[in-house]
Amino acid sequence: MMRSALLSISLLGSVLLASGLGQKAAAFEMRSYTTGKELLTVCSGDRDSCYMYVYGVLDIIMLNDDSTKTCSFNSEGVAGDKAVSTVLSYLQSHPDRMDWSAAALVQNAIRSKFPCAKQKSTDKKSPDETIDLTP
Repeated sequence: MMRSALLSISLLGSVLLASGLGQKAAAFEMRSYTTGKELLTVCSGDRDSCYMYVYGVLDIIMLNDDSTKTCSFNSEGVAGDKAVSTVLSYLQSHPDRMDWSAAALVQNAIRSKFPCAKQKSTDKKSPDETIDLTP
């Protein structure tokens, strides 16, 4: 449970910066306390902590989207096992990105699988952009 709390806390700053900066496809560097490798390890051993982390990231992205009137992913299709399964599949199919920020990898996975139905006019991000938050 302590690991879960630490994972949840570490994602707060990462996701707010990742989703709020509005960067183009060019990567920007940012420190991250949790990497993709660590997230994959947690998800392989503790499904509840995995769910909490993934849905914590998604909650923060949606909070940011609401405040900035943007769309990062289609939240209508993301429910239950879909988000976690999507993230696990993404992590396993991108072993070269395991040192990236776990929060950025969650966002990339969900955005690629559940793109916005229609981009809002104020949204400059495309759903297939990859955010690299290499520590």
